[in-house]
Amino acid sequence: MNLVLASLDNTEDNGTQSWTSIQDTNITGEIKVTESFTRKEIKCRTVKQKINTNEQEIVSPMVMRRDSESDWENFNNLILFFFFINITITLKLIIS
Repeated sequence: MNLVLASLDNTEDNGTQSWTSIQDTNITGEIKVTESFTRKEIKCRTVKQKINTNEQEIVSPMVMRRDSESDWENFNNLILFFFFINITITLKLIIS
């Protein structure tokens, strides 16, 4: 995740950072910062992380946002967290 965080701070939109694993040179990847935007006065950036092995290519899109301490956090995890809280509350209301 450190390269993702560095890319968020140092890469322009549509810029790409590439890497190769030091443990296995058959594993490579890239991180592309695709977009910057502001939501409710919070700086956000979308990132596409791609990992290549001999066997497959894994692509993982992420939405990152600055938290109150100016650290980057994965906004996708927050969306899922609030989604599950909302479902739990809804289910409790339906069951009650």
